[in-house]
Amino acid sequence: MLAAESKERETLAGKVRGILLLIHEHEAEGLVTNVKHTFLDIIYTQLHNRFKEGKCLELFLLEGEADRVKEMTRTFQRADGIEFVRLLVA
Repeated sequence: MLAAESKERETLAGKVRGILLLIHEHEAEGLVTNVKHTFLDIIYTQLHNRFKEGKCLELFLLEGEADRVKEMTRTFQRADGIEFVRLLVA
């Protein structure tokens, strides 16, 4: 992630809406499910697609407190098997 994007994300406050995009190994599906259950309070919907051999794409539409959105994003960034994480805030 670019430093400017990281700095902008850290300044988020209050209620936000956004999209969290992940690319992960298929084997990380259990991890994604566990994290999803931890953050059901901010997940509006989720799309899952196997788009390559052994790779999955997840798209989460989020709405909630910025601290929870940032926490979910950081959880995926630190996780093994997650190759790409990008948060877009509207």
